[in-house]
Amino acid sequence: VRNMAHEKSKAVSMDSGAPQLWAGSSAVFSAQNVPSSCTIRPSSLQFLFWNLIFLVVLFYDCVSFPLSAFRIEHLFVTPNLIAASFWTLDFVLSFFVGYDTADGVVETRLPKTAARYART
Repeated sequence: VRNMAHEKSKAVSMDSGAPQLWAGSSAVFSAQNVPSSCTIRPSSLQFLFWNLIFLVVLFYDCVSFPLSAFRIEHLFVTPNLIAASFWTLDFVLSFFVGYDTADGVVETRLPKTAARYART
């Protein structure tokens, strides 16, 4: 599987017409397929952990929001600030998460991921 992925990336870099940045015996990199260091792969453990926190904060919001009908918001000031901060960070983080393309490749270039998130 690793060899097939290597051959596919080599074929993409040769067919893309992009200038070669580095060519070694084990890998070929071009400007098109060098992953951005500030993007997150959707299958990474970091993103899985973030999604688990997402579920916890979502559960908290689902429980605490109906309780606001009883006028006890003063008891939830700090957790509500934490939840609001989390949702703000989640909005920003979404620009940096890669996505799967139609041909099965994970797109990790920041301009592409940000543009896709802005479109969707």
